[in-house]
Parts: sequence; C-alpha cells; structure tokens
Amino acid sequence: MAEERTYTDSGTGTPIAENEQVKALLALLKENDSPAYADFAKLIESVTGMEDRLSIAVGELAAMREDLQKMQDRSLKASLQKTCKTLEGNIASMQQKLSELKGKIVEGCRHKKYVDKSEGEFAKSLVLNVVDELERIYRRDRNEQK
Repeated sequence: MAEERTYTDSGTGTPIAENEQVKALLALLKENDSPAYADFAKLIESVTGMEDRLSIAVGELAAMREDLQKMQDRSLKASLQKTCKTLEGNIASMQQKLSELKGKIVEGCRHKKYVDKSEGEFAKSLVLNVVDELERIYRRDRNEQK
C-alpha cells in the first residue's frame, strides 16, 4: 500500500513555500517593492499547487490499492492492478521532476552568483533559470519516450 507523503525540496526536507531561502527571497523582494515579487510568488504558488496535487494523487492511489485488495473478480482485479502500477510509475516520475525543479529553485535562492545583482535582476535570473530547467526536463522526457 502506498503511503501519503509531503513532497519536499531536497535541500531542507520542507515544502517549497516553507523553505527558508525561498521565504527570505520573497520577503526581500516584497520589502523592496520589486516588480519581480509577483512573478516569483506565482512561481512558488504553482509549485505548491503541484506538490498538493501529487499528494492527493498518492492518497487516491493508496485508497485504490485498498479497494483492490477487497475485489473478488480476478480478471478485473488484475487489470486494475496493472493500471495502478502504471499510475505509480507516472507519479514517481512526476515526483522526480518536481524534486528537480524545487532543487533548482532553492539552489537559485542561495546561489552566490546573484549577490551583486539588484533584487529585480536576481528574481528575473532565477525565474529564467527555472524556466530553462523545466524546458530541459521536458526535452529529456520527450527523448525518453521516443
């Protein structure tokens, strides 16, 4: 039976919105009335939404597995078990991608190459790096499917 988990960044083991580096950057951007605050806050909100949806999917998969244990029809049960296995693989893949993305965000928040940039330039660079990472993950997945 699958257990429900909270998906966390690899750096601290906390949800992305609770990560200290992320919170510090958001506070800095907001404090300085940076126009990048809204974009970065939306990015974190989107990642948080992905975390929530993955947690729900894991919970629903666990419930599905429990229901399968009670089924009597062997052919239907075998078919649904195969479907569950496929869903588990898809969820694991999404967990890995989300973990990579969150790692890049947290890494960007604490990366020293941004120290001399203004807050707006820092946030812009960070968002662009995250977009680049999303594109890299997408291309890698497309190549694996071929």
